[in-house]
Amino acid sequence: MTVATMPTFGITDCQFTIQRNDFLSPENNGRLRGVTAGFPVWQLMVALQNMALPQGDAWQAFVDGLDGVQRPFLAYDVARAMPRFHSAGIPFTARPAGWSKVLDSDGNMVVTLEECMRGMVLSPRDYIGFEWGDTGRALARVSRGGVADVDGNLSAIVKPALPAFVPADAQANLLRPTAMFRLDTGNTKLTEPTYEGFYPAGGQISAYQDVAP
Repeated sequence: MTVATMPTFGITDCQFTIQRNDFLSPENNGRLRGVTAGFPVWQLMVALQNMALPQGDAWQAFVDGLDGVQRPFLAYDVARAMPRFHSAGIPFTARPAGWSKVLDSDGNMVVTLEECMRGMVLSPRDYIGFEWGDTGRALARVSRGGVADVDGNLSAIVKPALPAFVPADAQANLLRPTAMFRLDTGNTKLTEPTYEGFYPAGGQISAYQDVAP
């Protein structure tokens, strides 16, 4: 299956938000417990600026090609396409040779990347993507970063925790790491071109992550 990738031009704002179905569950002793239904997913919100006809037409063709919610697409957070510490050109390992995961004593997922450049840095809000097969994708965001040690191992706490279906041989990716999305048609709209020959600002793309393996 050929999967489209969301355009990245003409964007004024790009937001990736973790959406959770959380509920408070009171116990008999008055203590509140938290319960989460299902798996947390990413919500994508993109705002578009004024664009010339070729760029606006390309966005329209992208949305039309998705057939509403029928076809998934790939997208990444254009505001954080790579680790923040390295965004000015400091080299880093975009695709570490291996990775592992474990839960710490507080129930947080710790991902360790292997064979990274010594001194490579992951900061809070950086992303780690995981890719397998033609369309398998998972995406996690760093909540506590780390620095690669002399052996090239770099550990970071990530949210949300990786789904159990992510295979151990999935490829970790730090450069434009994507997730799979499906369009939220009720909150997606594109502006119409004017007689002056441009698309006015105000268009937006809304989508939710498709977490199927």
